[in-house]
Amino acid sequence: TSFMRDNFFEIPGYGSNKLNAAYAFGGPELTLKTIQQTFKIKIDNYVVVDFSTFKAVINALGGVNVNITSDEAGYINWQINKNGQAGSVGTVSTAGGVTHLNGQQALWLCRDRGGNGFSGNDFTRTGRQRRVIQSLVTTYSNYTPDKVLATIKAIKSNVKTNLTSDDFKW
Repeated sequence: TSFMRDNFFEIPGYGSNKLNAAYAFGGPELTLKTIQQTFKIKIDNYVVVDFSTFKAVINALGGVNVNITSDEAGYINWQINKNGQAGSVGTVSTAGGVTHLNGQQALWLCRDRGGNGFSGNDFTRTGRQRRVIQSLVTTYSNYTPDKVLATIKAIKSNVKTNLTSDDFKW
């Protein structure tokens, strides 16, 4: 499920504002409180990662296979070249289809909202994010617990969560 960050919500104690403002005002706790209040749903746990941690997780797992369009491949390559990352990150095939992405490539896919001649908007961006997460879950659901724990240990200092160590082990 995705919640559009630019939609306006009643943020407890702060009035009406964009959902991403709830995070700025009170972190993940206020964001969850805002979502729970608005949609009348209970959210038990959260995990928050920044861009660097997102890339590190995917790289630690050896990348992710995602079905992408040729337009999405073009966007990834455009961003990589625009940001001077081609030498260190590599480009992807513009043919599209199931493509193995490293952390930086997956990040550009997840951030793609279109523009600069590429198709997309916030709705397609959140769809891309869900596709990457689903691919991660599908691809790595058969990993050994040791591999999962090693990955968690490597990135845990950059993760904000209310999960305990026992929750992660489970």
